[in-house]
Amino acid sequence: MGVKKLRSHVRQNFPSPPSLPLPSLNPNLIIDGSGFLFHLYDQIPHQTTLLNGSTAAFHTALENAITQLQSYGFTNIKVYADGPSQMKGCTRATRDARRGEEWEQLRKSCADYEGEW
Repeated sequence: MGVKKLRSHVRQNFPSPPSLPLPSLNPNLIIDGSGFLFHLYDQIPHQTTLLNGSTAAFHTALENAITQLQSYGFTNIKVYADGPSQMKGCTRATRDARRGEEWEQLRKSCADYEGEW
């Protein structure tokens, strides 16, 4: 789901990207697991390999990403893949309600359809 107002915070406090490697970098890095997985998935040249049951390309993308982060000075990398939490409850409830309404509209549209499939 992401971190609320993170993008605006970064744009306000870090108007231009820092040069790499960072000279006084904190070696600790905490990563949102869900977002990281989507980022890695985009790095795979042929996403269909995952659909065929092979995770080799995904594994390679993961190794490359970790190696790159380590080259920037991050020595303590933690990836958190969290589950449902109270902080996400309101957003999750809103999304679930919207999806329920969309499914109900689709069901009604299909029930009202009189043409050929």
